[in-house]
Amino acid sequence: SLYSDQPIYSSVLAQTEAVGAELAINRKDADFTLAVYTPEKGFSRESIDKYNSTFPSLHIQKFAEHLRKLTIEKHKIALADVAFVNGATNGLMKTLDTYNVLDKLLAYSGWNTVDNAIGYTLAQAIMSLKMTNAQREFLLKTRLLDDWLYQSNVRFDTIDSYVGQNRNKQYHLGSDTPKYEKIITRAMNDEVLKTYYLSTTNFSIKLPWKRMFDAEIIIH
Repeated sequence: SLYSDQPIYSSVLAQTEAVGAELAINRKDADFTLAVYTPEKGFSRESIDKYNSTFPSLHIQKFAEHLRKLTIEKHKIALADVAFVNGATNGLMKTLDTYNVLDKLLAYSGWNTVDNAIGYTLAQAIMSLKMTNAQREFLLKTRLLDDWLYQSNVRFDTIDSYVGQNRNKQYHLGSDTPKYEKIITRAMNDEVLKTYYLSTTNFSIKLPWKRMFDAEIIIH
């Protein structure tokens, strides 16, 4: 995986140990199932990569079908989406949204590096076991808005459309930050309407570090 010194499976073991959890031998003994969506070609890519298409490959379809089956059987699923770094897998998320699986997830992360995404998913899932359904959904929607719609789509579309050749501008917005917040908010609202699960979510977006790499998603 990019930005990591170990294979993805080793990262799963390391992050599991870090949160004080352990792997269950039998599914019936587990508090939840950690589903890790790994790269189809064997190595992770940046979410801006041309392979991060909304079209679901056979690899995606098989994985999504398995998750749908598990949710129908009432299994609690925590999804670490690590096929791409710094963003979600578009084809997978679109398919899970179509299958009405997203709202049933215990936790989700496609954030930043493979190690961070796995660790965040585990921590979020463990906390969600003690949360109300409303609290679980609050965290889940925040991650979906950020990792999927913003990081893997709106961020790059905004850079291409408004930053142009001066690519370094995305890291130093300065006094132009409010202008880009408005542009990104409009684009995010357009993306949300293309989904089932998030279509009625009321939210706002800020760029507190005056750069596009990090966004603050606030659900109202």
